[in-house]
Amino acid sequence: MDESRKEINRGFTRLKQFQQFKTEDWQLGAIPAGKLKNLANYAFKAKACLIKRMSVKRQTALLVAFVSEYRKRAMDEQLLALSRFYETLFKRAKNKEAKERLRTIKDFDHAALTLSQIVRLLMDETISSQDLRNKVLATYPPEIIESAVTQVNQLVRNEREPIAIEELLNAYRKFRKFIPDILATIVFEGTTNGQDCLMVWEFIRQRFPRPVTYRMFEQIVEKLPKKWRYYIRENPQVTNQCVLIAGIELLVHGLKRHDIYVRQSNRYLDPMACLIDKSTWRQQKAVLIQQLDLPQTGQAAVEAVKQDLALSYAEALKNWADSEMAQVKEVDGQEKIIVAKLRKVREQKDEAAFKSRVRHLIPKIDLSDILLEVNQQLQLTQCFSHVSESGTKMKHVDISILAVLLAEACNIGLSPVAKNSSNSLKYDRLMYVDHQYLRIDTLAAANRRIINAHKKLKSALIWGDGQMASADGIRYVTPQRSLYSRSNPKYFGRGRGVTFYNFVSDQYIGFHGMVVAGTLRDSLYLLEGFLNQGSSLEPTQIMTDTAGYSDLVFGLFGLLGFQFSPRIANSQGTKLWRIDSTADYQVLNGVSQNRINLRLIEEHWEDILRVAGSLKSGKVNATELTQALQREGHPTALGKAITEYGKVYKTKHQLRYLSDEIYARQILEQLNKGEARHALCRNIFYGRKGKLYQTYFDGMEEQLNALSLVTNAIIYWNTVYLEKIVTQMQSEGFDCSDDMIGKLSPLMFEHINFVGKYTFQYNEALENGHLRPLDEADEK
Repeated sequence: MDESRKEINRGFTRLKQFQQFKTEDWQLGAIPAGKLKNLANYAFKAKACLIKRMSVKRQTALLVAFVSEYRKRAMDEQLLALSRFYETLFKRAKNKEAKERLRTIKDFDHAALTLSQIVRLLMDETISSQDLRNKVLATYPPEIIESAVTQVNQLVRNEREPIAIEELLNAYRKFRKFIPDILATIVFEGTTNGQDCLMVWEFIRQRFPRPVTYRMFEQIVEKLPKKWRYYIRENPQVTNQCVLIAGIELLVHGLKRHDIYVRQSNRYLDPMACLIDKSTWRQQKAVLIQQLDLPQTGQAAVEAVKQDLALSYAEALKNWADSEMAQVKEVDGQEKIIVAKLRKVREQKDEAAFKSRVRHLIPKIDLSDILLEVNQQLQLTQCFSHVSESGTKMKHVDISILAVLLAEACNIGLSPVAKNSSNSLKYDRLMYVDHQYLRIDTLAAANRRIINAHKKLKSALIWGDGQMASADGIRYVTPQRSLYSRSNPKYFGRGRGVTFYNFVSDQYIGFHGMVVAGTLRDSLYLLEGFLNQGSSLEPTQIMTDTAGYSDLVFGLFGLLGFQFSPRIANSQGTKLWRIDSTADYQVLNGVSQNRINLRLIEEHWEDILRVAGSLKSGKVNATELTQALQREGHPTALGKAITEYGKVYKTKHQLRYLSDEIYARQILEQLNKGEARHALCRNIFYGRKGKLYQTYFDGMEEQLNALSLVTNAIIYWNTVYLEKIVTQMQSEGFDCSDDMIGKLSPLMFEHINFVGKYTFQYNEALENGHLRPLDEADEK
């Protein structure tokens, strides 16, 4: 048995153990979700002997919290594991059939040529209908014609001959293996779109383990996809196998589209059920609409978008002649927008000399000393509390925390930083600190402290005001098997990996990060990360690369009052949308023929407002909601309405990008900041060839957030010393204007030593905000 099936078996065992507690009957609504989560985490990490010494009430509280939270986690992981397992079986079957089609493509070509020549004879008017059959058989013997027809029938796909069904039937035992446990441990519910799937599974539940006969199949025939209906009718002897596999296929698709949901879950809940309920919405509507500055009625919303789009077209046409960002050209008989590449700005001699002097003056330093010095200035380690939220009796725990942070960020493990000669650096103590002190909440608290200090620095205010940010993913190969990694040859070669999707402000500081399985479409996670970030920065404009957007995401950002500004690639596929079919947009008339459906927006405006209010108040997960609205390319009516609304904001952005080089360059420069930050992260994360060996989601999240924290510590340290350097250079006669400082970056790392022996000893001369001397400050 392979590892994936073993893990699924273990997962079902866990679910059966949790099931005995009957948490679905518990009334925990009065307890804050954060409190439950903290208690559950403490129960998970605390030693058994410590829990044993607690009072019965305390023990009961921990047990209730642990069972309540970890049953949901176990359910999430089990559904994810099952989905991956079955998706792999479906993918293998399709791949095998595709290979078979490629192998026999020459035979198909020959058969198609034979039949086409026969048709040509049929259409030849010089051959009489009486002589036609004799002529065909004289040219092509019956066995050749029959062979050609058979080849074409085998290779041409249609509804009655579905892809890979025979291959799926060969794997029937693998499909059937987990059905008894699924029926025993998981209760599925569904939306309107998921009712067919639920009826099929209710039928299976009533019948299993007895086989489904062909006569019984008629009870659910209309609930199955057409390909399965046709196949069963032509092959009634495999009715039972087909019904079970079809049921699993419907279930996998239903879970991905959020048509099917599970109450005892976090990831697979029904996002639409998490929206503000209608009675609460009536009470809160006025306040939330005022906060979001949105029209109250659908009619008012339609009028507002009409005016906005008309103004955007007018502004774009006004600037079009003077802009070199895009041209409208005829390509293959159609007018298309050709986006120009932004020209690289050449570095001036004085700018190069300025940067060279900065690099010469910045002190050479070890990474461990940067962490020590930043901690002396900001007391970062005070943000790291014990998981029990109680104080610690350990001395010099700050040294232990900094050592663990460095080990996690550099991906080197604890051995290189451990020292038996120091109590604070002994291996066992570092293990304890890593387990009890490093958590997402403590890492986030330390990160907020750096961000708050950094944004007050003069240089940071020159680089940006914190209103702009970018989001992009950095990829990590995961050599060990994990539920949360996926394959992508472009980024991971033959292996698998994850993406750390991080958010960077225009002041270079990273303010949020999240782990994404494989390289799923980034735009799914964009809004969730933007809304969930807990820093004091409040950016209103977010930039992404071309893979990070969709019309629906434009709509959701627009509803929440954010400016979404993705880069537009140098392609010929840019679409502009219009509302008024009679409007004259001059040079853009030919490329703006697509109409926005205002009727959808107006009809669904009340629900659109409730979605916006729910996102604003944090009632619903943005990623799960986006997936539920999109339904894998089959959007709901509400999803279509928000998509139409998003087309207004997308067109406004495109018109500005195509006619305003300053705006386009602003986006590119912000994205470059994110790329440069990734380069710094990769240099820090040098251990184990830069591969991530964590297998569980929590471990991945904690390690990569530790890396993000250390990266921000470097950015803060660099910024502080850049200000000291600028002061020195002013006395040397350099131009140190804001414009020149704006061209510096705190992402430099050539002066930092990441590798070697690590020492953790404070420099007393750097207490109370004092800084170390610059390198060769007396030389120009």
